[in-house]
Amino acid sequence: MCRCARPEERRDFRRGTVANILYSSIVNGDSVAFDPAIDILFFDTNAINATAVGLSDASDYICIGFSVGGKAFSLPATVSLAQLTTSNVVFADSSRVIICDNTSGTTNDGLALPTP
Repeated sequence: MCRCARPEERRDFRRGTVANILYSSIVNGDSVAFDPAIDILFFDTNAINATAVGLSDASDYICIGFSVGGKAFSLPATVSLAQLTTSNVVFADSSRVIICDNTSGTTNDGLALPTP
C-alpha cells in the first residue's frame, strides 16, 4: 500500500514552521512531507472518523501508508507509526487514533504494549 514517491513527486504542504496538512488537499497517491514533532495532519471533514482510517507500516520501513475515503497516501520513512499522536493526527469529528503511549517519542512505547 505504501507508494513512496520520488523526491521530485513529493508535495510539501509547509507554510512557515508548522504545517497544517489538510486531508482535503492531499491527492490520491501523494507522499506527504511530515514532521511529527511540529506538523499536524488534519482530517478536515466530519465524514471521516478515526475508525475509517487504514494505517500500514511497510515491513521494509519505506513509509507509513494511510487509506481512507478513496485516497491512499503515505508519510516518509523518517516517520514511524509510534510517532503519530492525537496531537499530530487530528480529526474534525474529534475521534482519535491512539498508538502506543500517544507521544511522538518512542522511548516508552514498549511500556504501552500488553505483555504476553
